[in-house]
Amino acid sequence: MDDRPAVVELDRGGQSSNFSRVTGLSPEAVARMIRSLEGESDITATIRREGSDARLLVAVSGTSAFVGLHSSDGIFQYVAHGDQRVGTRLLSVGGHDTRIKSRYISEVTAAADVVREWLLEGIDASPGAWERT
Repeated sequence: MDDRPAVVELDRGGQSSNFSRVTGLSPEAVARMIRSLEGESDITATIRREGSDARLLVAVSGTSAFVGLHSSDGIFQYVAHGDQRVGTRLLSVGGHDTRIKSRYISEVTAAADVVREWLLEGIDASPGAWERT
């Protein structure tokens, strides 16, 4: 388990004036922060441990979220629904409408759980699966 506090950077709509950074957070505090974003539009949260290069990206649009991971092992997308969902969904990310495969879209609350588990125990402890891009 990694006990270093987490850093969260929030980007609202891809505008530099809407950027904020919060440091010294516990995994549970980060998960609460992600849950609190539910219902908002075009929010991107970048989460990392202090002193670490690995980072999660959580894009929130309404009740939907996309979770990506960039680490020294590669770039991954969180698979929320396996092959059960087909097609794409439109999410606003960084001020741009982006089509994302439906299998990578989860509920914001589920994304918050993924974030918490990643911070506590790493990629292997996350519920669900990760797919290398």
